[in-house]
Amino acid sequence: MKRGISPLISYILIITLSVSIGFLVINALTSEVDKFEIDPMVGYCDDVSISVEGVCLNGSMIKVNVTSTGSFSVHKFSFGRVTNVSALQWCDVNLSASPLDFGIETIYGISRGADFNVAVNESTKACDYLYPTSTAGIAEIRVMPWIKPEGELISCKNKEVIIKEGINGNC
Repeated sequence: MKRGISPLISYILIITLSVSIGFLVINALTSEVDKFEIDPMVGYCDDVSISVEGVCLNGSMIKVNVTSTGSFSVHKFSFGRVTNVSALQWCDVNLSASPLDFGIETIYGISRGADFNVAVNESTKACDYLYPTSTAGIAEIRVMPWIKPEGELISCKNKEVIIKEGINGNC
């Protein structure tokens, strides 16, 4: 009779111990998961894509040819510019009146010498803010798309296109 009770008690103890450890782990993980906040906009930028070609200089302007190749309409572009006399500065082209849809190609102008913002945000200066005469050489052009998936404008920094070659030729 003792042999029959001993394995039964050990099974009950193992199950009780397993269930207790399971509750402790679940309780600890539940409190940790509440600390993490998942950004609902994270997945939208995966479907955004732009193509940048035909960057050239036209007097005091930099012309940039941008095509939307992703599944979201682009509602705004932030253009970054590095010249031989200035660090990275940003300006915006707001397209809210007519967003850039898939396959549409458009040419934008950026001033070579105007002072723009040093960081990208919601209130960056417009690219057409000033057109001073400048002969500054262009070292780098950056183009970052913004989309409006659920009525909220978000920047897709991971889809930024950086161009460093062949941008000082005339149009």
